[in-house]
Amino acid sequence: MACFPNGMSFAAWQMANCSDCLNYRDNGTGSYGCAITDARFLLANRMHDRKCRRTQVFGFLAMLIPDEGPGAFECEMRLTREQIETEERERNHQLDLERYEEAMAEARAA
Repeated sequence: MACFPNGMSFAAWQMANCSDCLNYRDNGTGSYGCAITDARFLLANRMHDRKCRRTQVFGFLAMLIPDEGPGAFECEMRLTREQIETEERERNHQLDLERYEEAMAEARAA
């Protein structure tokens, strides 16, 4: 995740990308957040050394939210209710298809 010029720009990115994620929740204090984005935000100053080289901390956190490439700024841990419902619908559709094929095979055999 790129460095944000201020907390407001980070909050805007977090609202656009995290607000519908099931991992983004109240931590018990009335404050919503996610451990992954919190770690990226809190460790931002340790992600580069004095010569602006990326450190191991950056490498680990960049696996979860890469800042380069086709999936840039997309969290690998993002899980939305819509994704779960879509997967469930696809699984149910596959089960229905298998049951239909079994019934048709039994009908042909009879």
